Amino acid sequence: MPERLLPCSLLVILLCTACSASDSEPPAPERTPPADVAASVVQLRHEEGSTTLHVRIINTGEDTVDVARAGLSGPALRSAPTPPVVPESGLIGPGELMTAPGTFGQPDCSREDEPAVATAVLGDGSRLEVAVDGEGQIVVDRIVSRLCIVERVAEAVDLRMLTDWRRTTVDGVPALAGTLAADRVTDGSGADVRVTQLLGSVLLNLEAARGSLPVDVSDTSVRVPVTLSPAGRCEAHALSQSQQTFQLSTYVQLDGGPAERIITVPDQRTQQRAQQLILVTCGLVD
Repeated sequence: MPERLLPCSLLVILLCTACSASDSEPPAPERTPPADVAASVVQLRHEEGSTTLHVRIINTGEDTVDVARAGLSGPALRSAPTPPVVPESGLIGPGELMTAPGTFGQPDCSREDEPAVATAVLGDGSRLEVAVDGEGQIVVDRIVSRLCIVERVAEAVDLRMLTDWRRTTVDGVPALAGTLAADRVTDGSGADVRVTQLLGSVLLNLEAARGSLPVDVSDTSVRVPVTLSPAGRCEAHALSQSQQTFQLSTYVQLDGGPAERIITVPDQRTQQRAQQLILVTCGLVD
């Protein structure tokens, strides 16, 4: 199926609970979606675990469809509307699809199991609401579930990497030594919190000091000594294609439940220092 990829400047994702227009713009008239328009949501492989997504409006009929803007709506989404932008050309020919990249909004975690709907405002001002297909709903459910897990953890504990990184070595490899901070949230949910494991990325190892994990965050705060070191992946493909190098994982249990992955990202200066260590270890710089 031919695909047209429009940049965000041409087609804006609306991730909102109520996709009404602004006060200065009259609401678009609704109409029953034609049977020859379908919708889906996709994530590229390197985007999994993030809030980046792509809404697809698919023309399955025989006539060209003119789409002015598109996005998602539904009970599980509570983001404020994005100001609409009319594209220079939003024409979708028969058998074609339009893909619009965007970022998922903040979910309403009390309604996270309810389905999403793709919305499209056509060139004539009418608005379509089309159920997202099964594969697209799986993507939406995965993102919502992930964001709601992060929200529940954040209600109990504040996890972050401190900025006190210093040079060290791990098994003779240049590394950085730092600290993972886990602070109980004042007036938070009160859930029992246990930090169980750390995990790095394709290019970086993140390890806790021996014997420091698992640890219960039962007091006001806990400090876990950690090291960040190159993983030894020096092949050109790994170095050039790594897109989540500094998305480091901390696994947390709430009230004895399953360990949930929480992303922590070092500060910009530490990222630059770690990147330099990767290049040195791979023999690309002195």
